[in-house]
Amino acid sequence: MFRTTALSLALLVGLYCTLVGQDNKQAEEAAKALRAQYQQTALAGGNSERGKQVFASEKAGCVKCHRIEGDEQRAGPDLRVVGDKYALDQLIRSVLEPSASIHPDYASLVVTTVAGKVYTGVLRKRTKQEIQLLDAESKLVRIPLDDVDEEKRSPTSLMPAKLAETMSPEQFADLIAFLTTLKQPVTDPGTLPGLVNEIPMIKKPIRLERLHTKDIKFDHPVCVIALPGSKTDLMVVEQKTRKIWRLQNKTDRELFVDLSAEASTGQFEGVMCLAFHPNYLKNRKYYVNYHVRNQGSFFSPIIAERQATADLRRDAGGASRRLLQIPQDTDLHWGGMLAFGPDGYLYIGSGDAGPQEDPEGH
Repeated sequence: MFRTTALSLALLVGLYCTLVGQDNKQAEEAAKALRAQYQQTALAGGNSERGKQVFASEKAGCVKCHRIEGDEQRAGPDLRVVGDKYALDQLIRSVLEPSASIHPDYASLVVTTVAGKVYTGVLRKRTKQEIQLLDAESKLVRIPLDDVDEEKRSPTSLMPAKLAETMSPEQFADLIAFLTTLKQPVTDPGTLPGLVNEIPMIKKPIRLERLHTKDIKFDHPVCVIALPGSKTDLMVVEQKTRKIWRLQNKTDRELFVDLSAEASTGQFEGVMCLAFHPNYLKNRKYYVNYHVRNQGSFFSPIIAERQATADLRRDAGGASRRLLQIPQDTDLHWGGMLAFGPDGYLYIGSGDAGPQEDPEGH
């Protein structure tokens, strides 16, 4: 009796899972076909004037998260020049599949409090006292740090996955047509200080030469600098692997240091640059600019001092001496330049994407 009941239950569970799987597959196929219909309609073209009305409509809700003028903070990206940034097919996909590619500055942060409340939004600012989020309505939510139990990044965009289905395919095409018109105003370069209408040809042609043989490959190299004391060797910084290589006479490379134990890595973060002390041949000191990221936070550039071995062949090992950490309110600060000036000072470029998507307007 027990075996019969257990067998029947197993058959029922198996049948249920099969039916659910079939339903999910059918739903996915239907959604794919619907996206294809909207895509083809948008590719055929729409009316930008009608699209502007769709953008401003309460039903579409675009203005809740995006702005095309003014400076009021929004949870989503500023769209005033989106037509310059993205091609037609990219704009279409960004609306049809908003979670397919999320800009790191607009990834959703899910914060769970000690009391069990869950808040989801785009991180606007983090202080020593609180976390500030912008929710799907672009409303500011303040959460005291003492109340936070857990925080994690979500792979899902705040933008509704089925936003396009709130409008007809023709309205969707009109909306996309409007977005393509949002571009930077064309300005005569001759009217801007320091710019010229025509750039003269140089008298002596530039010749590009390979720095290394074809068999040597680097992974996301972001900085190449001459090695002090050598006429042939170069130092190559790899952003994502967080390794610095010594390139010897174009034909061979040797690992100088691996900073993966200290630096974080990602699409836009890692080790960015290095600079040798002006007296490197004697004191063996050099400096690196790399990123670190704490749980749920934006990455922060670190300026650190390290030292080479006595023969200057490689890094001496041990932890870096951190000289400076630069707090960030956005993941858009991707720069990382380091260089000693003729005055002997170390100059640091932390990077900045401008006020368009910087919460602090820097």
